[in-house]
Amino acid sequence: MKNERLIVILAVTIAAVAVSVAAIAALALSSLVASIPPRTGTSDDVSFDVFTDKTEYAPGEVVHITAVLHNNASVPVTVTHGDSCGDRTFIEAANGTIVWVDPPVETNCLQVIVQTTLAPGETRTSHVDWDQTDLAHGPVPGNQSYRIHYWAGVVNLSIEGDTWIHIRAATGA
Repeated sequence: MKNERLIVILAVTIAAVAVSVAAIAALALSSLVASIPPRTGTSDDVSFDVFTDKTEYAPGEVVHITAVLHNNASVPVTVTHGDSCGDRTFIEAANGTIVWVDPPVETNCLQVIVQTTLAPGETRTSHVDWDQTDLAHGPVPGNQSYRIHYWAGVVNLSIEGDTWIHIRAATGA
């Protein structure tokens, strides 16, 4: 009888210890899961396209530039800019010389971190018009191709896109 009583006490003690260990493990696991941050979007989660209304223009004709940023992820994506001016558009001659910038180089941009969050599936569309003038506000040469480079901020890596246009030679030139 004494042995049976010891066996029962031992079994109850082992069961109590097992329940305590299971409770501690459950608390530790729930704390660990709660401390894992949710997944945030990266540059791999977005698509970015830059295009114009036409590929060839007459001299002096306004070039309409459109940039479309789309969050393809099931989580929000945050786009970061290092100043208050936001997106940038650069027009480059075929030789790589920058001929025009938007916002203009004389724009005073505040040096602040600006963040914009795109919800899952959200699209942000931006429009810029270029009047075919250079940095000195004179007309750019015709019969040349120009690269339009659009920078839309940073999501871990830069979000950038390009397209090319051609400006025809002036008639009678």
